[in-house]
Amino acid sequence: MVAGPIIVMALGALVFCGGTAWYFWPKNASTSPHPDIAGEFEGMYVNDFSDLLNTENRLPFQIKNEQSGLDVKQEIRFRVYYDFRANSDFVSIYIPSFHDARMNIYDFIHALRDQITLARDGIKNSIGVGASAPGTPYTSGKDLKFSGRVFIYTLNNLDAMQLGQLVTYYREAGIFLEIRGSDYYWFHRKH
Repeated sequence: MVAGPIIVMALGALVFCGGTAWYFWPKNASTSPHPDIAGEFEGMYVNDFSDLLNTENRLPFQIKNEQSGLDVKQEIRFRVYYDFRANSDFVSIYIPSFHDARMNIYDFIHALRDQITLARDGIKNSIGVGASAPGTPYTSGKDLKFSGRVFIYTLNNLDAMQLGQLVTYYREAGIFLEIRGSDYYWFHRKH
């Protein structure tokens, strides 16, 4: 009978492949090669520029797309950093991961540009912040000039072409954009 050796070989291959899969299969979530990095990444947003005084607000941002029927609010974290040494302030924004496939990070950041100055002014006018040191006069946070620097933290993916287009679009409004994403996370996690 010719089928006998073929069946034995097939069973041997099945046992070998099953044993190999069992050996290399992750034993629990902590040994997975791609752990959930969202919490650590948000910690980077919180701890970057920790030497500067800052105020933060959580802002709802409306996202609409008539074609896809999308109409949701996404909360973002918005911080104004006060650099009294440089007599300027700047902004950082944390955008959490989207859970709706219809949401597009490129469109979201594009629409966000014209809201940044309004949100910055709202935060600065609602909270009185100032600083003084021996030999220097008191400086109010309201007197600081906007440097134009905006740091956006997001794990939502953008390609190189989209990054370039957003940087150019923001620069047209006098805003110097830096997007910190998964590449930023992995680089700083190693160092």
